[in-house]
Amino acid sequence: MTDKEQTVSNINDEIDLKDLLRAILDTKVWVVAALLLTSLAYWALVVVMNLAKPEIHRYESRIEFVFLGANNEKYPNGSPFSLSDVIAPVVLNRVYEKDGLAEFTDRQTFVGSFTIEPYTPGRQFILTKYMSLLDNKALSPPEIEELQAQFESELRMSSLDSATLIF
Repeated sequence: MTDKEQTVSNINDEIDLKDLLRAILDTKVWVVAALLLTSLAYWALVVVMNLAKPEIHRYESRIEFVFLGANNEKYPNGSPFSLSDVIAPVVLNRVYEKDGLAEFTDRQTFVGSFTIEPYTPGRQFILTKYMSLLDNKALSPPEIEELQAQFESELRMSSLDSATLIF
């Protein structure tokens, strides 16, 4: 092969950048179209799933009972008090009417959406304390019963002054 033929051969072996760029741009259209189609399908699926099963939100608020007698489970007038009084239907119906919540939800859904739990920040400490005492194998059955009664009493007393209201 002569030098002239080799030069012509090398020129034919070179890549034409314009053709390469056109090929990339032609492919890019399909990639962008596929990306848009996939995104559209994803968001359509999200909308359908939210319509079928809407997301449920949970709100919690800690409330404290500051009236006299709360630690003795009594209202100031001497009548018995319990946590369920806070979310009684009579109370929640009054809130529903007073705050005009009919435009946001129906009455039954609103009233049925509340729960209340005792708030006991020291619960784990009390459990640990009594579990270590009850692990003693030398305890007699009356001593175990007495420790269990003390445990229940201490746990109940620690939960009387506040609660967690959940909606």
